[in-house]
Amino acid sequence: MAKLGNIFNKEEIKKEEQHPRRIIKWIHYSKLKENVEQYCPARDKEEIESLADLIQATGEVIENLSVSKLDTDEYKIIAGHKRCQACKLFVEERGLKEFAFLPCIVNNVSAVQESFRVMA
Repeated sequence: MAKLGNIFNKEEIKKEEQHPRRIIKWIHYSKLKENVEQYCPARDKEEIESLADLIQATGEVIENLSVSKLDTDEYKIIAGHKRCQACKLFVEERGLKEFAFLPCIVNNVSAVQESFRVMA
């Protein structure tokens, strides 16, 4: 039970404020670089085309990509390699420029955490 003196205390932190907020950043597919540690590459072009067809049917990339910052304007993909390849296919082969930007969450993690996330 909260103490009466703390009811109006603005320094009291609510639990929902302790959780870090994920901010979606829209990044052009050409700024996203493949991760050499990716263990599950696309098996063939048909797999990427099938995924592209699903994304097109939905009208958007539903699941955000997970990335880490490499340089000023480049990001390394942690999760979402195939989604990135599908959007590249949209723009470069099908001329659908509305898929050029992908929803990404930029992670500020160590190299070890990044490697773990790629495998997870």
